[in-house]
Amino acid sequence: MKLNSILKDKRFRYGSVSVVFTAVIVALVVLLNAVASLIAGGLHLYVDMTSSQLYSLSDTSRELIGELDFDGKVQMIFLQDKDKIESNGSSYEGGEYLKEIHELALDYESEFSDLIEIKYVNMYTNPGILQKYIDQGLTMSPTSVIFDNGQGIFKVIGYKSFLAFDSSSSSTAPVGFYGEHKITATVLALCSEKVTAYVTEGHGEAALSESFINVLESCGFVLKTVNLETLTLDQIIEDEPRLVIVNNPQTDLKGIEAGSRSEIDKLNKILDGSYDKTTNNPTFGNLMIFGEPGTELPNVNSLLLRWGMQMNTATSDMVNETPDNVFGDAETQKILPLYETASSSIGSSLTSKLRTKSNFKAAMDGTGTIDVSDVSASSNIYTSAVLKSSYGDAVLAIAQNQTVVENVISKVNYVMVCADSSIITDKYLLPTDYANEALMTNICRAMVNETEPSPETALIEYKDYIVETNVQGVSSAGKQAFLIFMAVIVPVVILAGGIVVYVRRRNK
Repeated sequence: MKLNSILKDKRFRYGSVSVVFTAVIVALVVLLNAVASLIAGGLHLYVDMTSSQLYSLSDTSRELIGELDFDGKVQMIFLQDKDKIESNGSSYEGGEYLKEIHELALDYESEFSDLIEIKYVNMYTNPGILQKYIDQGLTMSPTSVIFDNGQGIFKVIGYKSFLAFDSSSSSTAPVGFYGEHKITATVLALCSEKVTAYVTEGHGEAALSESFINVLESCGFVLKTVNLETLTLDQIIEDEPRLVIVNNPQTDLKGIEAGSRSEIDKLNKILDGSYDKTTNNPTFGNLMIFGEPGTELPNVNSLLLRWGMQMNTATSDMVNETPDNVFGDAETQKILPLYETASSSIGSSLTSKLRTKSNFKAAMDGTGTIDVSDVSASSNIYTSAVLKSSYGDAVLAIAQNQTVVENVISKVNYVMVCADSSIITDKYLLPTDYANEALMTNICRAMVNETEPSPETALIEYKDYIVETNVQGVSSAGKQAFLIFMAVIVPVVILAGGIVVYVRRRNK
């Protein structure tokens, strides 16, 4: 019987066959929707409709991770069941943010399936699987994520470390999503050749902010806290530190007169590479010193003098801006220095980065000043870059030492000094109005290498949360309601309509 005849038959038009046909159509719609959802979920097929592309990888991450040569896989271990995470993990603090982290992690797993895989372990029902992390004294919660490179190196990161907060605001809500920056930085740290950065202690130094730690890790540094006074040359030779960070010391470092306890002598050896007696091709270290107005550091200045710099941090040296020179608000203690460069490639690289946006300037609180001069051409030490206040005072400077072989620069290392430590705090590193993150990222990337940095040095920026995170302001609840409407309500209406038509026609 032909289809046309079937459709004209009264038994089909008025009988039970019409109900069956309607039910089959509804079932096909539901089945098709279910199959499509399963395929999309399994293959991680989706369209990121957030305005700031929260769940999309940048070209920078693809390039950095794509260049890794790592024999193994990095596991991202979530400490809840997958369905619990996808339902916002509402019974745990931060569950809604863990869902966002998880969605981004799926993108990493899809993009780098040979390197990254996701694993789910319920920390309460399967504690034995996590015992090796617990034995290391690591604390974790259901909203933590464990990164494990399978070779004995792992890191536990709480959900808050994936978020950006405004420390100057009383609000506890995040202002941005740091997920891509954090995941890429962690994968690089677990898979790259380890480059050690010393963070000094013993002089009342301030702890590094979480934002600056993220910058350092994303550049490939592994941080190690050390006391230079008690550190032996054998330990330095073993660590081969590429960078030493002295952040806002309250007392001066010990000078040459301290003999074997001389911290200045050890810093000179690290900078010169002369600590390594086992090779004729030593690694040259770099130095970052962040001073603070009101703290005098004569021994530190004796080291800086060799690099053509002197830090003036007496109260009388403090530089403040007037409200007219402040971008964004009227804090008179905030200084927004302008950027100047010399001939070095790090200078040109930083300049290009800082000029990518209008009013894109570094920011810090009231700062001391720095006297800058090139030492001499014969020493191969040059001033590479300078940040100046609107009054013309230098407040940050970088000196570069060039090792020249047959008229070719084979190695470089740097000393950077800033007369205010607020430049690397969360307050000024996170807001995109300021250039602090771009500035510090490019300086750190230059210091992680022994060769001249590329002007194309990339930066992974955190992504803003905005009121409407979806196209046309569709909320998460709105999307859920729309899906329920399409997957359930519409088929039920069709089925109910078919039944009504059948009953009415049968009773005629």
